[in-house]
Amino acid sequence: MKSLLLLSVLVFSHSIFASGNHYHPKKILKCSGECMESQIKKVVPEALDVLVKAKEVKEQWKSIPIEQIEKRKFAKGDEWVVILFNKDESDTARQRLYMFISLDGWLNGANNSGN
Repeated sequence: MKSLLLLSVLVFSHSIFASGNHYHPKKILKCSGECMESQIKKVVPEALDVLVKAKEVKEQWKSIPIEQIEKRKFAKGDEWVVILFNKDESDTARQRLYMFISLDGWLNGANNSGN
């Protein structure tokens, strides 16, 4: 009886903690070796589609131009950072969107802080 109770608790708790309310990295680019800046630039529209569908960013970002693409060092390694700038956004903390793409083509997410 205790085993059945323990099994029920484990199964139930797994379904609670494994919710789909968070973003999972997605492979958006296949490169032979390290992805180059030009390849990253071409895949930005697809990356934005993925982020919009995952409700990570608003639809409006799909029409905002790229301000800059740069390679940055992070604790887990280097990543490409694509920066979009929305001059029409009144909240200066939300004027820039930073998208993070690994050197091997995984879209790791986006935010407004750049960290």
